[in-house]
Amino acid sequence: MNLKFAQKRKLGYVLWWTRLRLFSPTRFQPPEVLLHCSAEQRRLSVSQMHITHASPDDARVVAQIHVDSWREAYKAILPAEYLASLSVEKRQAWWEKCIAEGKPELLVAKTNEVVHGWINFSASRDEDATPTDGEIWAIYVSPASWSSGTGRQLWHHASERLRSQGFQTCSLWVFPQNARAIRFYEAAGFALDSVPPKSFQLAGLALQEVRYVCHLNAEALS
Repeated sequence: MNLKFAQKRKLGYVLWWTRLRLFSPTRFQPPEVLLHCSAEQRRLSVSQMHITHASPDDARVVAQIHVDSWREAYKAILPAEYLASLSVEKRQAWWEKCIAEGKPELLVAKTNEVVHGWINFSASRDEDATPTDGEIWAIYVSPASWSSGTGRQLWHHASERLRSQGFQTCSLWVFPQNARAIRFYEAAGFALDSVPPKSFQLAGLALQEVRYVCHLNAEALS
């Protein structure tokens, strides 16, 4: 190739790339808009996501997401020392037992065999429960996949499973300080119940959880 032609071609490419960077629609966007774009990109992967029952091979990553989510979601609620002490290995052993027994039921959200989140549920364990009351024990999504629609997909499939088993309502317990989770539950059709908060001690703190309830035949999150 002629040297001058190659140099001109390279210069033209540099000028093209410079104009692209200068006039890119995202160049002067504030950080929150860029973050929103990233979330939109993450949502695209939801169409490739499938929800399935957890297998024994999933126990490790389920435990890792469990710990990672606690450390991120509860960092303003629980002491940093306690969150740092959480053991993936101990939770893995617990999840291996649950998966082997099939109780509580555990669904995982995967794309290309990578687990992004999970939800486990069963009949309600509350003292005032009736045979038609189900319960979400927990739902956690890897912090890297927050705002991606993963939680919505998990709840949709879990609610279908609960309905198929004859449950008419579903309850869950949540820290009242966990505003992000509460927004998600309310969007899913859950409402604050009138029962008194549940009080307990954890990490040397006196804490409370409040109960939210959803009528499965009036699900808001489709």
